[in-house]
Amino acid sequence: MTDAEIKLELFRLIDNQPLDILFDIYDLLKTKFETSKRREINTVSDIDSQYKKMAKDQNREKEALEWIEGTLNTHES
Repeated sequence: MTDAEIKLELFRLIDNQPLDILFDIYDLLKTKFETSKRREINTVSDIDSQYKKMAKDQNREKEALEWIEGTLNTHES
């Protein structure tokens, strides 16, 4: 089922629903969206904190720089 087909089916399902059911559907979708958004923000925050932690590791940064320079030098011919 494509996203367009799912959207069309959702519209068909909710088209004739009473207002109280529509509110329930709205609350369900809104809660799901907000939860998903929070999870996304937390993931970005976690990744950001891990990058900051790695950047403080001087030995790891030196090794990474040497690896990058070695990689770049191998492609120069």
